[in-house]
Formats: sequence, structure tokens, C-alpha cells
Amino acid sequence: MPNIKNKPARLRVLVPTDLSVASKSGIRFAIQWSRQQDIHLVFVLVISIQQAPAWSQDTFKKYVAHQQAKNFRQLKQFVKKIYERMGLPARNYSCTLIEGMSADIALQEYSRQDGHFDYICMSTRGAGKLKRFFGTHTGNLITHSSIPVLAIPAAYRYRPIRRLLYAGDMFDYQKEMKKVVDFARPFKAAIHLVHFLSEGATPLNPAVTEAVFREQFSYPVSIHFKWPDESLSFAHNLEKQIPLLHPSMVVLFTDIHRSFLQRLLDPSRAERLSFTLKQPLLVFPK
Repeated sequence: MPNIKNKPARLRVLVPTDLSVASKSGIRFAIQWSRQQDIHLVFVLVISIQQAPAWSQDTFKKYVAHQQAKNFRQLKQFVKKIYERMGLPARNYSCTLIEGMSADIALQEYSRQDGHFDYICMSTRGAGKLKRFFGTHTGNLITHSSIPVLAIPAAYRYRPIRRLLYAGDMFDYQKEMKKVVDFARPFKAAIHLVHFLSEGATPLNPAVTEAVFREQFSYPVSIHFKWPDESLSFAHNLEKQIPLLHPSMVVLFTDIHRSFLQRLLDPSRAERLSFTLKQPLLVFPK
């Protein structure tokens, strides 16, 4: 279990980067976000240092120290330049290196040991069919991280967060809606809850449901009960709502305890959407 004692009041957001152009969207989003909330950003670079068979331990230690210093310097320069190009003061952040063969596993372990991160914010490039099958770093974090993950498309350019599209199944709406409202409130963003009805279901009165939600969560929520196209997947049905509601961000909850076999037979809705959405995707674990 993460250590949650003496947790700082400000949000702490883990922002992975690989120093590539494609990873800048996640950094830019995190920086803009930090201007609207009291957030400390931790920019992290995952590195893997291999020892050549012929090297002595002393040679390897010197090589490790050199590589760590070099990569840490590159990380700081990379982040500093992004702040400069955005014309913003570089503050309330830190940089760190972690080592690991697989970035997603290393990030999960680092966040678990730290115990005080509230979100992970990272870029996603999408993926071809082979990578989708085996998972990308972002996809793997979405389906396994115990911390909410923000997946920012590589081509995304930051816009004010004014409207959230939250796809809810209504089974555990009280716990889920509280998290969505807590995220939306600092942005003063409108929340649109889309619920796809199952066959034979009787839809509730949206106006009555909205009044109940407003009273319960002290925040306005627009309710949309929709009959899905049964010939399409959940992801495709949800994508059809995007041009109608024009969300700034899509919010989902995903079960991180599913087995690998379950994931192969029924890929995570959130992971699948992370490959195709043009809007940022916020995924909470459940």
C-alpha cells in the first residue's frame, strides 16, 4: 500500500518524457495545468544502462555516473527550453532520473514507492496493430496504474479545459463522480455524463437526475442517456458523442485488476481510446 501519511496539500504530478518531440504535449499540458492549480510537477526520464561483458566493476560505475550526469543535464535542458518557448516562468517543478528496462514498469514502481503522486500526465503517440496487442507504455499504465493517468495526444495543442465528457456506467457513480468533480472544479469545467443504456433498460428522467447530482455533489452535471449502436464497440459509440458534445477532455474509469487473458479477450475501453482520441483522456483506476 502507498504511504499516504503526511501527504502534501498541493497536487504532485508525475510527467514522464523521453526527450522526444512527441513527448512535449504531455509536458505542455502539465505546465499549463500547474498555472491553474497548486501543483508540483516531477519531470522524469527513464534510462537503462547496460554493462559490457569486458568491463570491470570500477569501469562500469564510472560509466553509470557519466551517463546519469549526461541524461540528467539533458532532461533539465529539455524541460527548461519548453518553459522558455511557452514564455512561462520555470517554477514549482523538479527533475529526476529512474532506471528500468521497461518505462511503464519503472514508472509504476517509482510512483508506488514515492506514495504521494496524484496523477501521471504523459504523451501518447497512438500505436499500430502489433503495439496495440502487446501494449504501449501509456496503454500499460492506463490498464495497470493505481494512480489516475492523463494521456495527451502527441499532436494536441493546449486549450482551456471547459468541458468534460465522462462516460459512466452508473453502478458506482457516487465514488466516481466525486473524483470527476474534484478534477473539474479548479477548471470550472462543465461535466457531461454520458451513459449508454443496456437492452431493456428504462432511462431515468435527465432533469430529475441532474437535480439530484447537483444537490449531492454541489456541482452542475448534464446527463445524457443514450441508446448505443449494438453493431459498434463502446469506444466507437463514445467517439460518436464527441462531435456532438465537443469535450475538452474525455474521462473514463477502468478496472486495473483484470488478468492478461481478460485484456486480450476484451481490451480495455480506456486503453483502446488512448490510441484514437484527439482529446486528452483522463483515466481513473477502479
